[in-house]
Amino acid sequence: MYCGMSGELTVPHPMGLIYAEVEVRREDGPSRKVKFLVDSGAMLSVLPWSVWHALSLEPRRSMRFSLADGRTMRRRISDCRFRFRGIDVPSPVILGERRDVALLGTLTLEALGLVLHPFERTLRPMRMMLAAAASG
Repeated sequence: MYCGMSGELTVPHPMGLIYAEVEVRREDGPSRKVKFLVDSGAMLSVLPWSVWHALSLEPRRSMRFSLADGRTMRRRISDCRFRFRGIDVPSPVILGERRDVALLGTLTLEALGLVLHPFERTLRPMRMMLAAAASG
């Protein structure tokens, strides 16, 4: 999938929510623009049912997830490409069911080199760290 955010990175919401319009695509396939809720508490991004069906994504595996109320559910996982300001990265995604909403999770944000700035309610480039072995 292909994650290109047009214009401003994020659109602040009066309730403190942050949305980002993102273009997603299947490898060598069609693309769609999606308005994602940026969710710093979610590891994986979620694609709504209508989007991943339009892109013809195929499930690769399934995973069990815990909900805040203690229940668990299974969701299918696939891969897609996200493109942002010339950066094109793959990311695993949850293939949402009919009532699931679009969420942009931390793995996708990290792959893009972005971090959520909670006070400014924006996405910003992350400070990248590299550990190097000491020469001796």
